[in-house]
Amino acid sequence: MAPAPGPLRPAPLSAADRRLAGPPFLYPFHAEPAAERPHALHFLGRNPQGFREFRRPFDGAIFVEIPAGPFLFGSGDGPKDEQPRQTRALPTFYLGKYEVTWGQYGRFCQWWRSVPSSERWRVHHPTQPVDEDYEVVPSKSDAQALLADPEWEQAAVYGIDWFSAYAYANWAAAGRGGHLLPSEEEWEKAARGQSGRTYPWGDEAPGPADDLFYLKTSHGDRPLVGRSTIDVSPYGVWDLAANVSEWCANYYSRNAYNEAEGANRSTPAASEQGTRAIRGASFLRASRRGDCVLSRRAFDTPDSVLLQYGMRCALTVENVDLVFPEGSAERPPPPGGS
Repeated sequence: MAPAPGPLRPAPLSAADRRLAGPPFLYPFHAEPAAERPHALHFLGRNPQGFREFRRPFDGAIFVEIPAGPFLFGSGDGPKDEQPRQTRALPTFYLGKYEVTWGQYGRFCQWWRSVPSSERWRVHHPTQPVDEDYEVVPSKSDAQALLADPEWEQAAVYGIDWFSAYAYANWAAAGRGGHLLPSEEEWEKAARGQSGRTYPWGDEAPGPADDLFYLKTSHGDRPLVGRSTIDVSPYGVWDLAANVSEWCANYYSRNAYNEAEGANRSTPAASEQGTRAIRGASFLRASRRGDCVLSRRAFDTPDSVLLQYGMRCALTVENVDLVFPEGSAERPPPPGGS
């Protein structure tokens, strides 16, 4: 695979934006594609919630390690496609601490448009029909306009289809393929914790004054990541209740909660007309507080492009390469992540 262009460096927040942002926020997406083992996850330390965090130098993404174990899944009184509430178990997995940003996705768009078609299609999902006229979304002109504004570097990417989300995740993972976006089970466990919280912060509904996402900057509205004072999960994962709605790996099935434990609905036959699952409310719908309930489910066709659709990356123990500092007492999880 051809090497990516050099990193896009984020501009610092203005003084006015820092006042709006509240607590100090260190922009973490400092890409180093030329670093040693750039696609591996390099151990950073433990977050305030006590869970291990890793950084992928290639795109600067931060991943939180979600330990193996049981969790409460679904809802006892929500829509039928969320019922019944039940206990399920997952092996260890790794989920993006933040949603993928325009700064990260923009580098992917630059790479995609700079290499031959044969290179591009190596990172696309096998179910995507090969179309020489296909363009990763957004369009080249839209991407250039957004990246010309440095504050977009720190905003969650949105307006992308499932195919583009998978292609980015595969590109950032060195084209290894496989499981690169979170399943609904993984997303829900990371968002709700083991106890099945209604919202990332607990069971109390958000009030009108609660900031579920950070939008206001000196240049207008931006869905900037990591700015909310409440939208942080028990594992230290940000922006799961709002900001952008996130594509999941699995096909959507209305009967998913009645299926076997751990079923990933990996075949179109198990889905509703080939649709992919979507989780989380967005900046367009967070004012509808019911949409911020973490058990809520949505779906769309994988080629659908709506303004609110974004993404975050995920990795399993089987497709991750962990790097620990020499002499560190930290160790990888056991085989199978259990």
